Amino acid sequence: MVALSLSAELLIMIASGIALRKLNLVKDEFSGQLSAFLMNIALPCLVFRSMTSLEFTIDMLKNCGIALILSIAVLVIQFCIGQGYFLLLKKSGSGRIARYGMTITHFSFMGIPVMNNMFGDVGNLYYAVFITPVRIAFYALSKRLLISPELLKESDKKTSYWKTFISPGIVVIPVAFLFWVMNWSLPLPLANCVKSLSATCSPMGLVLCGVVLGKYDFKRLMQLKYFKLPLVRTLIMPAIFIILTRPLAWFGIDRMITDMVVIYTALPIASLTASFIVQYDPDPEIQFEAASCVLIATLISTITIPAWYFVLQLI
Repeated sequence: MVALSLSAELLIMIASGIALRKLNLVKDEFSGQLSAFLMNIALPCLVFRSMTSLEFTIDMLKNCGIALILSIAVLVIQFCIGQGYFLLLKKSGSGRIARYGMTITHFSFMGIPVMNNMFGDVGNLYYAVFITPVRIAFYALSKRLLISPELLKESDKKTSYWKTFISPGIVVIPVAFLFWVMNWSLPLPLANCVKSLSATCSPMGLVLCGVVLGKYDFKRLMQLKYFKLPLVRTLIMPAIFIILTRPLAWFGIDRMITDMVVIYTALPIASLTASFIVQYDPDPEIQFEAASCVLIATLISTITIPAWYFVLQLI
């Protein structure tokens, strides 16, 4: 019942965003503005509220450390799978899309609402810690993984990534962590504002997914040849991580964390993949393929994510 409800919620929220864009009720620049609001205000508020609303315990602190270690391990494993895909496709543009799609998921605007619905505040705490290395990898590696050889220049290798570490979504974690450990609280009016703003993150994140998808021509993009990568991303990858994470329970690792890892790996390809490809690869066919993979993976995931959640409850 929970899985069906979540599937319906994902579909309705994303469909709302698609309708807004298809009906021209919002313009292209709206997605950038909404994204900036969510990344810089709503998301930090959600992270802060989730962490500070919980009572500090040593077990939860230990679980945060486990989530951090698992995040790095998942990134490495996914990258290795993606690199294998890249080599199999002979280092082509399609290979670069596959490598990136295997390594970086739609961890933010899709992942956060999903984790919030499935695991609540405790899950939000672990997920905030879990995606910290993912967020750093996203900013640091996106260009490297996607850029075509003809656009790769020596000067690009000197790009500075210092802004990654001062973004609100990263800075809020140690601040909230300190409040959590010290059992501090904000003044009531400020705490209520944070709570209200945090509540906008999940629904508006899913609406944003729909707005981004709404700019695409569905009839042109829904071609069978572009289904392979989305199916691997949403079906094969979580199956692999169920096998890898289930034995961790033998070592006393909280099942919520291992379930969270599986759901994370079931998330679709990052929505910005198509936008990045436009910048990093001049081939129109590769740009079209990236947009198609993003669209198909996102739509499939509205069914497969709740399905994987149901499977996790069974086993």
